[in-house]
Amino acid sequence: MKKNIQDLRLLPNYFRKIAFSLLVISIAGLIVLKSLALSNELIKEISINGILISLLLFAISKDKFENEFAVQSRLQSYAYAFVFGAILVIVNPYTNLLFDGTYVANYNSHTLLFSMLIFYFIMYFNLKRRRRNFQ
Repeated sequence: MKKNIQDLRLLPNYFRKIAFSLLVISIAGLIVLKSLALSNELIKEISINGILISLLLFAISKDKFENEFAVQSRLQSYAYAFVFGAILVIVNPYTNLLFDGTYVANYNSHTLLFSMLIFYFIMYFNLKRRRRNFQ
């Protein structure tokens, strides 16, 4: 089963600008909350969700020059990030048991998504850099 670039449906490249704007606004919201020593949970939650949405938009939008190597790197990175997230969820209660003495899974959805997306970006740019060095 051969896949080509058109099989992976990604958002157009201009969504990266939207994602960057949303990321800046969300981080600015968190900085304002922290600097003014406010404890508004609603703004904090909206800012964290804004950061996650912007990272997701970065992950699912096309590069400026999308080729088959980029698509293959993207798919491998998605798979690695999923496995990384699954391992985190499985291993977390045991590390808590080992270090805290309690068998508790304290990984919430925001932390898991953030960890998976950051791992995706690390793997994606590492694979792209490695492929570029071989060419």
